[in-house]
Amino acid sequence: MDEKILTLLTEIKSDISGIKSEISDIKTEMTDMKSETRGLKLHLENVTDSNINLLAENVSSANTRLISIEKDVTALKDNQEIADVLIELGTAFKR
Repeated sequence: MDEKILTLLTEIKSDISGIKSEISDIKTEMTDMKSETRGLKLHLENVTDSNINLLAENVSSANTRLISIEKDVTALKDNQEIADVLIELGTAFKR
């Protein structure tokens, strides 16, 4: 009976050794995954920062263009008003 107990204890010890080895492998994989996750997070932050900068540049460019268009429209309105006055003057001189 003592031999059976020793055999069982040896098997349990072997199983525990195997489990420790598997736990060690899992810890290594977790460490690798943490490192990869950190790298991915940094990459995403860089991509996000880059995209934000591009969007900001696009918005700024669009705003600049809108201001330019607004000035063009104002100039056209001024020109139309001048043209209207000239037409009135021309009509007045014809009378």
